[in-house]
Amino acid sequence: MPDGFRLEVSYNAVSASSRFTIGLIEEAGASQRESGALATSGSYTYRGIIHNVYAYDSQNRYPNAPGLQLADGVSVTQLSNAQGNGGSSVVIEMDADSNWSYSVDGQPPTTGTIGGAGFDLTRRYCFFTRSQKASIRNQITSVTLTVPQGAPQAAVLLVR
Repeated sequence: MPDGFRLEVSYNAVSASSRFTIGLIEEAGASQRESGALATSGSYTYRGIIHNVYAYDSQNRYPNAPGLQLADGVSVTQLSNAQGNGGSSVVIEMDADSNWSYSVDGQPPTTGTIGGAGFDLTRRYCFFTRSQKASIRNQITSVTLTVPQGAPQAAVLLVR
């Protein structure tokens, strides 16, 4: 996806008492559920961009906070928590210049730019979601991944 992407996810977030994470992470991290679990695993060796629907704990400690986060292979950075908790949909966009935006429930997008080396769009990413408690029954109802018009259509979405 060298020209960027748009990830649209609709979900049913049942309870704030459960971790609920949605996004794209490097394929290797997506296949290793523990390393893809972000802040709870202590492992930041993958890359990706994720949206935490709810805080991971009642103290809202970083990087467990809700909002948009970037994992760059070394650390996790909170890009924004401007869109708040909950909702029923999120749209995450990234362009070729590492400009990002995200919007929860159709709110005006929160935007920014990833500095340094930016977001590496040459890597292989997979859709990733994590819900901590099976009894809570958070649900993904739809996932759409698109690339800009005119860009090579090599993106494949694998949902496991």
